[in-house]
Amino acid sequence: MQNYGLKVNTKYDLSEYEERVMTTAGDVVLFESGIYKIYCDGDTYIKHNITNGLLHVTCISVRDNIKINIEAIGMIGDGVSDAYHKIISKDKNVDMNIKVKGVADNDAKIIYRSSIGGLESSTGTGNQDAKFIMLSNEVEIDAEPSLDLASNLIPTTHNVAISGVSREHMFYMNLHGLNNRESEMELVQSFLS
Repeated sequence: MQNYGLKVNTKYDLSEYEERVMTTAGDVVLFESGIYKIYCDGDTYIKHNITNGLLHVTCISVRDNIKINIEAIGMIGDGVSDAYHKIISKDKNVDMNIKVKGVADNDAKIIYRSSIGGLESSTGTGNQDAKFIMLSNEVEIDAEPSLDLASNLIPTTHNVAISGVSREHMFYMNLHGLNNRESEMELVQSFLS
């Protein structure tokens, strides 16, 4: 039976991770598991893969008129991926975006949480968009988007979608000579790209 919902318990012990703190702007690619606190001093674009392990990212604005984007993408076939994304606006005109696409197969588990926050004096926009595909009945995906806004001057959207591969798409791929597994992989690659 496929499991999904708001059961965001992690198997990882957060006390085992030292928080990495940095001030930056520009492109940042995160390769290592861990807990990151990033002070954004200009337009900042954080990217990482969804992989086994824990990766928590908190971005905090330290300047007006900037964009902060977090993007994660990937597929896991077993183990547990624990991803947490948070953006906090402390300034004026901060554009905050979180975008995630994940695929889980076999007996993998994806734990995903995201949050857009803003102080009472902050302005800007906030968007969260997370989409996940489950390829097996043993997969578990737990996803929880949240908003923590003290300001009413930050219009926001948030969306989480969890689904399997549709029979219609599989049928179409089978008509073109692909077996079920090949069809799934083609559809996954299309989804992730």
